[in-house]
Order: sequence, then C-alpha cells, then structure tokens
Amino acid sequence: MTRNKVCPRWQQGAALLVGLHLLLWSSPAGDFPPEKYAVQLSATIQESPAKITLTWPGDPDTQKYTVAKRTLDSDWQELGTLSGSTTSFEDTNIQVGKPYEYRLVKYWADTYEGYGYIRSGIKVPLVDTHGKVLLLIENSIASNLGPELDQLERDLIGDGWGVVRQTVSASDSPRPFEPRCRLPIALIRAS
Repeated sequence: MTRNKVCPRWQQGAALLVGLHLLLWSSPAGDFPPEKYAVQLSATIQESPAKITLTWPGDPDTQKYTVAKRTLDSDWQELGTLSGSTTSFEDTNIQVGKPYEYRLVKYWADTYEGYGYIRSGIKVPLVDTHGKVLLLIENSIASNLGPELDQLERDLIGDGWGVVRQTVSASDSPRPFEPRCRLPIALIRAS
C-alpha cells in the first residue's frame, strides 16, 4: 500500500480547528465578548428522508450568515447566504453513512466575523482514533497556562487524538522538515 504524501483532509481540518480554537482563545476580544467571534452550532438528523438540521442561538447584531459544507474528500461548497435573524438551516442533499463538515460564518458590526464548525452525518461509522497531533507551546506562556493546556490535552485525547506535547522557545530555529506531513500541528504562543 502506498502512503499519500499529503496530509489527509481530516488531519488538515483537525489542525485547522485546533489552531482556530487556540487563536480565538488567545486573541484579545477588544470591546466585544468572545461569544461574538463564535457560533455555537448544534446538529440534529432525520434518517428518512435524510436531513441534517443545523441550529444556533440568535444574535441581534448579526447582519447575515453564510453556510458551507464539505466531505472528507472535497473542498468547501457554499450552500447559501441567510438573513441575520435566521437560527437554523436544513441540508437534504446528503447520503446516509457519509460524514459532513459544516461551516457557519456570521457577519456583524460591518467588519467582524464569527465562526462555527460542526461535523455530522447519519449512521456514520465511529472513528475513535484520529492519529497524533503535535502540540507546541511557547515556553514563556507554558507555566501560566498549565491547567488550560492540561485540559486541552485531555480534550484532544478524549476526542481520539494521541498528543505529542513539546515546549519550545520563540527563538528556536525550526528543524529541517520532510516534504510530507507527519502530524497535525497546533502552536500556542504569546501574542
């Protein structure tokens, strides 16, 4: 069996989700509460006829939403633009047994966006191990974030990831890297 030299899409997505979570978590929110930068998505399924319904709490400041979907072997496909008062979306263009990843972006205050991601499907086989993720923590913040980093590691392990955790210096030079992906990487650094 020949191994693909490119990271599988699910590994890229997992690294992106972890990185996005860490970026949002460590970024200053300014005058806006953190909830403005996220959309708390939920999904319910109906087997026959096959349907996935996404729901989220309303936000009176939202001007519009965009919804996109992808499978593990496809790129994002825009499904539509919704009014700011919308709090649900139904997708009937699905197959039983196939997982889908959804992205909901809310636009508010002219220049700000909030993001929500969820994976859902009907009768999708359970994947209880995803592989490994490399968690790099910049040493100037490692001690201050001890309990939070421990919780992140437990959450990743609970989601089926093997975690390789390393503390690094901001002045460290990267080691030569082979032109193939070995592990998804999450980098936590001081901003």
